[in-house]
Amino acid sequence: NPNGSERKDPSFTQLSNVPMEAQMEELTTRLAIQVEENEMLKAALGSALRGKEEDFRMYHETLGQVKGVFLQALRQQKA
Repeated sequence: NPNGSERKDPSFTQLSNVPMEAQMEELTTRLAIQVEENEMLKAALGSALRGKEEDFRMYHETLGQVKGVFLQALRQQKA
């Protein structure tokens, strides 16, 4: 809820006593900081996702190898 968080943010209530131009400058600065933070979070999330995809690929490959060894042992046991 944006309105609730704005009321709880003391710096937001302090802005109401500041001239409109200064408020706009402050909000523009805050927005720029948030945009930069969002970009960093997106990059970190993308990096984590790539790592998880690599982990899953390795897991899948290892599982395939284990399955092959198991089936080979099973065939040898039956022979």
